[in-house]
Amino acid sequence: MPGWIWIVLVIFMFAMLIAGGIYAFAKARAALGKLGGLSVHLRKVLEAVEQGADATAPSVPLVTQPLADTAERYENVHAQKLQRKQDRKARHVQNWQRWEKFNSESQGEVRASMAVSADTYAKTHEGGNR
Repeated sequence: MPGWIWIVLVIFMFAMLIAGGIYAFAKARAALGKLGGLSVHLRKVLEAVEQGADATAPSVPLVTQPLADTAERYENVHAQKLQRKQDRKARHVQNWQRWEKFNSESQGEVRASMAVSADTYAKTHEGGNR
């Protein structure tokens, strides 16, 4: 190989090393910026959780409260759960009714267009096969 090709290859190698270093530095800097934004967001979320936990924390441990209070809380949560399940089922029924209506209308249109197509075919092909 001629000597000048080695010089071109060495220059190209150094150019790629410099370009790779610049690229890696840019990506590292962007990652650090995102990491800083993440830490700020995480700090805000954790502060909100701590404030919410202090506000909703019972004054006495749940184990020491009367059983009637626990039963009442359980009943309320269970009623909410059943209501959500009933609402979900009602939405499901509504969606299926809407689809059944859409499909029945679509099938009626398809049947009508098929009837028109059959009539048109019969008119154009009267007199048997050609």
